[in-house]
Amino acid sequence: MAKRDVYLLATGTGIAPIQAILEAHALLPKELQAASLTLIWGGRVVSDFYLTFDTKYNVTFIPILLLACNSWPGVYGYGYVQDVLQR
Repeated sequence: MAKRDVYLLATGTGIAPIQAILEAHALLPKELQAASLTLIWGGRVVSDFYLTFDTKYNVTFIPILLLACNSWPGVYGYGYVQDVLQR
């Protein structure tokens, strides 16, 4: 069976079940793991991002802010998480 890329989307506290998915995925044998994992997590303000994702999850983390903020570098921009998949 071919490995597939997996995209996980969450906003706010909806990250809790996604964290459980990442933890379970990390325990799978390598041959059963996804080809890649991308987590797109949206928050209204910078302080909404209360978790960090270390390398044990092997996930590409894309934080998205809903509202513009001067202290945000804006690497991934602003808006809704679902819009990131269309870019």
